[in-house]
Amino acid sequence: MTWLWDRLAKRIDARPLGVTRIALGIAALLMTIELADSVGHVTDGAHLQIPVIPGTDWMRGFVATALAAWLVGAILFTIGLWTRPAGMLLVAASAFLFLADQQLYSNHLLMLTAFIGLTTLADGGAALSVDARRRGAHTVPAWPVWLVMAQLTTVYVFSAISKLNPSFLSGSVLASYFRSDGILALPDSWRSFQLMFVISVAVICLELFVAIGLWLPHWRRNAFVGGLALHAGILATYEAPHFPLLVFGVASLAPYVLFLNAAPASKLVIWDRSCDFCQMWIRWGQRLDWLGVLRYAGNEEEDVLAAHAITREAADEALHLVDGDGTHVGYDAVRRAAEVLPLTFLWAPLLGLPPVRWVGHRVYRRVARNRKCTIPRPEPAT
Repeated sequence: MTWLWDRLAKRIDARPLGVTRIALGIAALLMTIELADSVGHVTDGAHLQIPVIPGTDWMRGFVATALAAWLVGAILFTIGLWTRPAGMLLVAASAFLFLADQQLYSNHLLMLTAFIGLTTLADGGAALSVDARRRGAHTVPAWPVWLVMAQLTTVYVFSAISKLNPSFLSGSVLASYFRSDGILALPDSWRSFQLMFVISVAVICLELFVAIGLWLPHWRRNAFVGGLALHAGILATYEAPHFPLLVFGVASLAPYVLFLNAAPASKLVIWDRSCDFCQMWIRWGQRLDWLGVLRYAGNEEEDVLAAHAITREAADEALHLVDGDGTHVGYDAVRRAAEVLPLTFLWAPLLGLPPVRWVGHRVYRRVARNRKCTIPRPEPAT
């Protein structure tokens, strides 16, 4: 019971959940466009009416109102104004639309609604929101955040298991989904059973890998890239309609930041304060570090340099980043910093691939040699 109570009472930094809330809000705003088209078909009188519960035809007259409520809730949820009421409004509007007509149902709307409900339960407005500016919240309970993460894993596991059937494994399902024209079209000669079978198995393995890898620190970076590749690949290679796939991708990727190992102020960046070019990039890094992971020290702070066995000459020549894995210099420091920024962490691990890393080191060294330092170099701190 003590162990269970500790887990229930534990509180964590609210900023990753705030990023998730914003991404889910954007997905909800995009979903409004898709819902408007579906609502139009249901209410135009020319299409079949399929109420979920017999005798509830009266609900159809209020679907436009429910759609307007969804839009208002999505705007408020995104900016974090009255976040909990906005989240509850979104869940209620979604439930009403589901019950009004079976043709308004979609899997990704159900998934998005579940994510929004759990984020609301976890107090998603506690950071990076208008609410947080007014009440100054900085932490949230850990258990509902874990539920959001578990829900994402459940989606991937269920999706993979549901594909373990003869129809999908035969490759016929993917063959019917792939584009038939355009640059990314799959030629008919490639739609053979052998290739489609291999791709089908690869998709199932990728979904299972992402579901498991997100929870394992050693494989987490690969899982980030795998998840991004999965959803980008679906959007790029599948036949239309593409907009629902975009909504699905944004909603699915939104909780990934919750898996990011990004303890506040856990990574130290040491940079050359005399370099105005460096100052520009440091300012951008501070603006994009919404999770507060990076802390900064100048190359003149001798006590900091000595604590991490970095010489003044080395600090003058290249950027350094110190974290639990050691000290990273130059291009590797830039790559490590990108791996904890919310806008870059999904694809930043690709910067460590041998060809990309080789080019990155060469470019970094060239830029470092040719940078202009117009600011007087600070003297060592005494």
